[in-house]
Amino acid sequence: MMLARGGQQVDSLSTAKWDGPTLTIVRKQEMDGQVMESTQVWTVEGNTLTVETTNARGTQRRVYKKSL
Repeated sequence: MMLARGGQQVDSLSTAKWDGPTLTIVRKQEMDGQVMESTQVWTVEGNTLTVETTNARGTQRRVYKKSL
């Protein structure tokens, strides 16, 4: 259990699974009887980390490159 904005209680459960170089994290939250789900997919290829987050608002993609 965690607290959301305004001090409301939120039940949250996250599960994570590796598939090769990809980590997928699915989070389900229940607040005021409503269940919300979000998914993050973390992928590493060479010097690049890509994080793609999908929730009710849509999908956001962030790309990070390692600099030497």
